[in-house]
Parts: sequence; structure tokens; C-alpha cells
Amino acid sequence: MKNIILVFFILFLFFFPKGNAQCTTEKFTLLRSDTIASENYTLVMDSGKVRKLNPNKYIVSLTYHEKGYFAIFSIKGQKGWTAIDFNEKTLFEVYNTISNEPWPDQLIEDRIRILGKNKKIGFANECGKIIIKPKFDYATSFNNGYAIVGKKCPDSSNKCNKYGYVNKNGKVLKIGNYTFDQIQKEINWKDINQD
Repeated sequence: MKNIILVFFILFLFFFPKGNAQCTTEKFTLLRSDTIASENYTLVMDSGKVRKLNPNKYIVSLTYHEKGYFAIFSIKGQKGWTAIDFNEKTLFEVYNTISNEPWPDQLIEDRIRILGKNKKIGFANECGKIIIKPKFDYATSFNNGYAIVGKKCPDSSNKCNKYGYVNKNGKVLKIGNYTFDQIQKEINWKDINQD
């Protein structure tokens, strides 16, 4: 009986793998063409389906020529960065990585930082699905499967009263009266953007 259960378990893992297979749409590429008056954007699916975007709505994107399940834009009349799918459905607000400079976060280890309405930070995966709901005052990108998070951070700074870390599913593995450096050393976290 144990062998039969083991065989079914292995078959389940084989036919229902985790990861990118969970994306329900196909990837598309964001193309940009410049005119004298504006930048024009077009979404092109791998199957050849094309969607031209309204140049009066989508102001700028720093993710063109990348293939993915969502594109990131600055949208006229909205603050920050917005992720949209091929059908132009808004998925989430993307975290801006550099203060006072327009620079949206990027996918690192299949996670991208997002902002909730309360300006708390969470994470979405490459499919555009929110994996970790926004609940942290501060969060780094993932490195070696962990992200450093902070709570009780006055003035939205990265100087928090509590630091800890989470796994890719959002499980808080440790949080408390620790410094950023203590947590960073404990999990051997490195900022890949500074290498």
C-alpha cells in the first residue's frame, strides 16, 4: 500500500509541477517604437496575438523588449509603477527601488516587490500572482530564498525597530529586535544589485 501511495505521489509531482507551469497565460513581449510626439507600446504574444496600447495612457516603461507575463508602466494620472497583463488588467503596484528616482523593482528569484494600498510591501511571482500580501514596512528582494523584512519603520525609512526574514511563501521565519546587519549575516543575504 505504501508503494502505491508513493507512486501516485511521484506521478502527481510529475504531471502537476510547481513553478512557471502555474501561469495560466502565455508570455508576451513589450515592444516600443518612438515617434516625434510620443512613445508607442505594443504587446506581442508568442502566438502572434498583438495589442497596441494607447500612447496617451501609458507614459513610460523600462521593461520593453523583455518577455514575461506582465509589463510595468507609469500610467498617466497615477503615481508609481503599475503592472498590467496582456489584456491591460491592472495586477498590482510595483515597488520603486530608488528613492526620488523612477526605477521599478524587477523579478529576482521569481519574486517582485509590490505595494498595497497601505504602502506596505509584499511580493508577486512572475505570473503576476500575489504570493505574499503587502504587510511589511520594509522588504529587500530575495536572495538564496529569503528576503529581509522590517516592521515599525518610522517615516517609511529602512531604519526599522524590528527586522526578520521570510521565505518565498511569505512565512515569517524570524522577526524581532534585531538589526538589519544581524539578519543579513544570519541568512548570508546579498544585494545582487550592488555586485
